[in-house]
Formats: sequence, C-alpha cells, structure tokens
Amino acid sequence: MEYVCKDGWQPMLMFMEKPSKKLYPDYYQVIAEPIDMLAIEANIKAEKYQSENELILAFKLMFNNCRQYNEEGSLIYKDANTLEKVLMDKVKELRLLPDNPRSKFTASTPTRNVGRPKKVIPVHLQKLRTLYDTIKNYHDAKGRELSLIFMKLPNKNEYPDYYEVIKQPIHMEKIASTLKNNGYDNLDELVSNFILMFDNACKYNEPDS
Repeated sequence: MEYVCKDGWQPMLMFMEKPSKKLYPDYYQVIAEPIDMLAIEANIKAEKYQSENELILAFKLMFNNCRQYNEEGSLIYKDANTLEKVLMDKVKELRLLPDNPRSKFTASTPTRNVGRPKKVIPVHLQKLRTLYDTIKNYHDAKGRELSLIFMKLPNKNEYPDYYEVIKQPIHMEKIASTLKNNGYDNLDELVSNFILMFDNACKYNEPDS
C-alpha cells in the first residue's frame, strides 16, 4: 500500500504506510526522515508528542516527503497540498476556541439570562465534536460522502474473514457513541481511533480500491 505511485493516485489512505523498500529503494535515498500515518499514530499512543505543534510538524514532514519524492503537478503531489491545507484549516479553527490549563474541562461562564439557561458544552468536547463532524461530513470533488461506508462494521455473515483479519474493528457509530458518553479525554485519543479505522480499511481492502 505505497503512496508513491506517480500516476493513478488513489485515496488518502495510501499515506498510512511508507513505500516498500523493495519496490522503491530510491525513496530511502531521497527522503532522509520517512514517516507515515501509522508512525504518527504510534507516537501519539506512546505520548512522544509534547505539544500540538510537534504533531503538526510530523504531518507536515509527511506531506513534504511526498512532494520531495513525487513530481510537481502529479496527483499525489496535489493531494499532499490539499491534505495539508485541510489540516491547517482545522488547526486554525480549533485554536479559535478558548483553551487554557484552568479551563480545559469547562467553558467560559455564559452570560446570565432570564429563563432556561443555555447548556454549556466544555471546550474540549467542542473540539472533539468539531473534528468528528469534519470527518463525517466531508465530501470529495465528486460529491461523495466518504464516511458513509465507515458508519457500520461489515456484516459478519457476508464478510466473516474481516473479523479474522481485523483484530480491533471500529466504525463511525462506535466513535460517535464514545464521544457522546465523554469517553475521549483529548483530541489525540479521538485521532487515534480514526487512524485505527483507516488502517483497518487498508489492511482488508485492495490498495487500488
């Protein structure tokens, strides 16, 4: 599942793993610091990123590697630009929400009003919901809502082998349920679940699907 194919580029899931050393040996001569989504996920789980900026720099390194190896104007090169823009737009949006150590789990005090008070959503939950909705509502250039196929797990009767290949099945509805029940303490935990879901898709499906 290499993401270095210079023609016929497929979905962003191809960023999950680094190129095969056998098929693309020159990649490891050109790229000094190879990195992929799985490596980023592992670093998140191991708590190696000390700040949001370190995580953002890891994503930027991945996109820069892609642009350095592939030809300018190729589809994969353009996709790296697009994904980086999506990332930075979302970072800017999330950072607009007030956040400081003393108010991590509480929103600012609402303006007093007469009648039923407005429900106050903690700031960190606002960020989690924003990220979830971004993935759920994303449409590609053809208007396809890409999250639909990820909403539920494959039918066990129709795809019994899925549950032999995939050891940690997860889907959008489960993520939504965990979010609803305040099961995520921070953005990293939610991102990790999304990456697991994408990784499962890569493992089970053909690279060019």
